[in-house]
Amino acid sequence: MTNSHFQNGFISYLIAATCAFLATFFIASRIIARRQSVSNFTRISRALIAGGFVIGAVTHLENWLRAGLVPAPDQPFAFNLFWSSLLFVDPLIALSIILWFRPGIVLAIIIMIADLTINMMVLLQNRFSISTGWPFYSQCIFFVFINVVMRRCWNESATKPRAI
Repeated sequence: MTNSHFQNGFISYLIAATCAFLATFFIASRIIARRQSVSNFTRISRALIAGGFVIGAVTHLENWLRAGLVPAPDQPFAFNLFWSSLLFVDPLIALSIILWFRPGIVLAIIIMIADLTINMMVLLQNRFSISTGWPFYSQCIFFVFINVVMRRCWNESATKPRAI
């Protein structure tokens, strides 16, 4: 594969991920605002978290389309199975963050810890560098963001649903 093919594929991925994120963010924000009486901080935070998981789903879709169910044949089959399952798990987490925050955030944290652990093991095994480790670093930042906003969102999500 030439460098231009890689660049075209990467640009297409970035466009798809950005569009999916923006659509998720705006739709989630509207749904949360209609379902619950929460602050703008909580509504936006939950929409950002949902959007982050949609980016994960788009990433796993790109991997699946490019490489099939075993995106990294040099890694254990269980790792590949986990990564491929995220194609379906990530959108479900995004949906649960929007509709049922508390169960959704618990599931999100469990999946993030598992994903970060597996990805760290692979990066350490492959003597990662800054250039190859950037997806891992972005996941770490996303995980920190979730943990920073989680308490306030958790407390506000206990409020009664908005009357229709």
